[in-house]
Amino acid sequence: MTAVLARATTARASAGARVRRHPLVARFVVDGRWRRTLVSVTVALVVSVAYETVVVTFMHDRRQEALVAQFQAPPTSSELRFGDAVAVLQIPDLGVNAIVAEGESHATLRAGPAHRSSTVLPGSPGNAVISGKGYRYGAPFERLAELEPGREVFVKLRASDPMRYIVDEVVEVPSDDADAFASGEDATLTLVTSSSRFGGDQVVVRATAAPGTLLLDSPQPTKPKTDDVSFTDLAVVAVWLAACVLLVVVGRRAPAALRRGAGVIVLAPIATLAALQLLLAVERLFPATV
Repeated sequence: MTAVLARATTARASAGARVRRHPLVARFVVDGRWRRTLVSVTVALVVSVAYETVVVTFMHDRRQEALVAQFQAPPTSSELRFGDAVAVLQIPDLGVNAIVAEGESHATLRAGPAHRSSTVLPGSPGNAVISGKGYRYGAPFERLAELEPGREVFVKLRASDPMRYIVDEVVEVPSDDADAFASGEDATLTLVTSSSRFGGDQVVVRATAAPGTLLLDSPQPTKPKTDDVSFTDLAVVAVWLAACVLLVVVGRRAPAALRRGAGVIVLAPIATLAALQLLLAVERLFPATV
């Protein structure tokens, strides 16, 4: 019996030695590098959570405040430009009270709802389309699917009285369904957002101007959508990823004296800015209404 136990113990010790000699085990467990890996993963998770809960909220609030100030100030030009504050959107049932920016892009949607420039302005004959995020950046359309036919939506342009719309239908359609945005002779308003955090189908609310609503005499022209970057989305991601990798390499290869004190004070803000720009660039790879 003793001999059997001895052989079993020897076998386990031999198996344990073979496991410890495995390159991955030796690198991350035996040498203690798993601690650094765990710290790195923890830091990455903390940064991601902080970005989602602090940075994203801060960016949305500051941009919405800027739109509010612009909407309340006297207009400096009769021309409506991309990114301008165009209207106030109120949905009492959902608690939505936000400034709508002109033009649909990642930049404008970070501030709140955005008017699709290829459609007429609210209050004009035809179909005015306003999109908004259902997740993140204030999520103004998070509860859009909860609206029911017969409920009210209000829109006010700078030079108009508040216009009242009555919800006709709330549907979920594929993202490539153009029929949901078809335009007719009546003054209609279409609100749209993604049905999930990662895109996919869209939640569409279609409303018609209520009887007695004072509409605009004629549609107001808008500027066409212009891109706000000079590279393709993938190129922007690659550039900022390369910058982050370069900063990591420089930080690891710098003398120990520079990795402390003044070196940290100089590199930390640069690394933080590069990481933020990388996250913003990655966002552009996802649908604009997510």
